[in-house]
Amino acid sequence: MTIEQRPACCWHVTSPGTGECAGGRHYPDEASARRTAGRIWTERVTAGFGEPDVHARQFPQPCWTARCDGPCGALLDEGCPVHAGSRAAMERECDASGWTLVMRGGRAGDAYCPADAPRGDDLADMEWP
Repeated sequence: MTIEQRPACCWHVTSPGTGECAGGRHYPDEASARRTAGRIWTERVTAGFGEPDVHARQFPQPCWTARCDGPCGALLDEGCPVHAGSRAAMERECDASGWTLVMRGGRAGDAYCPADAPRGDDLADMEWP
């Protein structure tokens, strides 16, 4: 399945006012989140912004992600990889991003980015939402 729950809880960096994806990017482990938090802290202090409020935090439950089942295999990404708190929320994220969801047993089984979405004869045997 391409909409799946990650095996472990993600980490994220909280940092008000950063121009990057610090609040939206997810990290697989504490060490990588802390490295990013440290880099942001150093950049902001060096730039003269004082000591910023930057922290590495772990989400309370594993996130859901979507990966294209087409040739590209891309992760749903809108500047930062998109993670959601539930399967239903990830299905809504896919839909909002123009991805095609192919239903299997009443729920999204395959997900396709706009470039790799099935077309024409490929659609004949698919169950749609």
